[in-house]
Amino acid sequence: MSDTKVKGFDVQTELAADSVPYSVDNTDPLRIPFNVTRLAGGPARVEVTLVPLAGPPTVAGTPVRAEAWAPWLMLEGADARGRLELAFDDTGFRNVNAVFRLPAGSEPVLGHYPFQLQVLGVDDPDEQFHLFEPISIAVQGKQPGPAGFVAALLVILLLIIGLTVGGVLWYLSQVTLDVTLETAATTPAGRVLSNTVRIANTRGTTATQVLLEYRRPPGVLAATASVPGAPFRRCDEVDDTVWCELGDLAARSVLTVSLTTIPDPNAGVIENTGVVTVTSGEQRPSVAQPTAETTTVTPAAGVSIVLDSSQGVAAVAEPLTVHILAWQNLTGTETAVAGGLPLTVTQPLTYHVLYELPDGMRYRHDPPASACRYRTYFQLECALPAFDNGDGQIQVERLSLELVPTQVTVDAPAHRVTLLDGAGEAAAAAALPLRIVEPALLFDGIDDYAELNLTEAPESFTVSLWVQPYSLDDKQAFLGVYDVPGVDSDNENVFLVGYYEGGLHVNLMDEKTITVQGVQRTARQHVAVVVEKLAPSRSAISIYLDGVLQTENVFLA
Repeated sequence: MSDTKVKGFDVQTELAADSVPYSVDNTDPLRIPFNVTRLAGGPARVEVTLVPLAGPPTVAGTPVRAEAWAPWLMLEGADARGRLELAFDDTGFRNVNAVFRLPAGSEPVLGHYPFQLQVLGVDDPDEQFHLFEPISIAVQGKQPGPAGFVAALLVILLLIIGLTVGGVLWYLSQVTLDVTLETAATTPAGRVLSNTVRIANTRGTTATQVLLEYRRPPGVLAATASVPGAPFRRCDEVDDTVWCELGDLAARSVLTVSLTTIPDPNAGVIENTGVVTVTSGEQRPSVAQPTAETTTVTPAAGVSIVLDSSQGVAAVAEPLTVHILAWQNLTGTETAVAGGLPLTVTQPLTYHVLYELPDGMRYRHDPPASACRYRTYFQLECALPAFDNGDGQIQVERLSLELVPTQVTVDAPAHRVTLLDGAGEAAAAAALPLRIVEPALLFDGIDDYAELNLTEAPESFTVSLWVQPYSLDDKQAFLGVYDVPGVDSDNENVFLVGYYEGGLHVNLMDEKTITVQGVQRTARQHVAVVVEKLAPSRSAISIYLDGVLQTENVFLA
């Protein structure tokens, strides 16, 4: 069983103890909630099952067999075999409930009935991702009558005090994230709505593996997120969900995420409650509290055009898509004047889009879209279908252009569009600034790798990596060059960076090794190694961890 894949999932429950009381005269089912979190490792399909264990001893001294009491326990939403299938794109969480109910008229053996929650792979059922520690359901006798009320009350009070103290201690040990969604109570149609998500770590412990998830609610056409000032792209979009992998959040610190949304002109009201969730490696999910529970979309006049990018921050050589959305705000029997002519929804005019390509970008395809023609390479004119709101609903037209960033720019270059009416006059315009950063390769740590065909390796170079080691004690290489043809064959590791033998190792020409002890951790971290050729027979190696110089050495090499 791969240690890496076991750590790809985490299962937690909100129970304050590993035993839950249940009275034999209780007619209501007992629900035990679990949270199954996908930490990393790519898409996965898993099956969640419950595994009953041997129950309390009978009068004969033998325990109640697991298969005898298994029908009392079920997984909410499971199929006839008791299996619940869950699908994860990459990271995220799902809530599942174990339900326990005694059959009517049964007289069960009193005592503890333990079980475990198990996460198995769908494609390979023999592959176990997680097996939660046993939880016991303590089946107790009937509740005491009036004669035992005082004694029972004392026991209950002691239990409440114990659970309260234990719960407080447990709560204080957790890393708590306070999440706020700052948004507007009203916004006009045809405008991009700027929102801010603030994530505050209020405890004295670092929150690791912080992940933000935004699910587009009804009434939002598109959404994009980014981390202001981040050196790399942190956020991605998958269907109607935006994910942001935010790394570690230091104790008593605040992280800000910019979230832009485009309201649907037909929306009326957008719900903001429960749309943003933040998880970390140490705690249950935190749901963002919105400053406005709803956002009212007010009507607009004339025509509207807005821009949306598939990425909040673009990286060099990584394709992205810019979406152009346009519509006519007239519905019903409304009239307006365009080009000196009366316009109604029964007399729609055809509009064109003029798109201006900013510096540092190129089109991925030629032509960029079938409905487009070049005025110049940096000016693209595209025809839109005639707006038709005859059914009383505003019809939103969408045009998508695939682009590739070619260079990092000092300022965020702006994508600009103008909506031209039938007379060639500007009817509406919009702009979208988009920051371009350096690219980085992302590996899942299991079977992803990249090879470079080096014919002449440089003698001075810098290696910069964001890594998340899967363990502290296993040998693992983050980057290396092994036995390059033409290099002295006695040297197997020409260059290597990795964890092994209790430290972070940098190996140059097989024998020149620098070891930094006491820095190994499984949280995401930034490792930088600078190799500088000082003279024909001397080289210097500097190692940085999260931007802090760890060591600097000079070798004869």
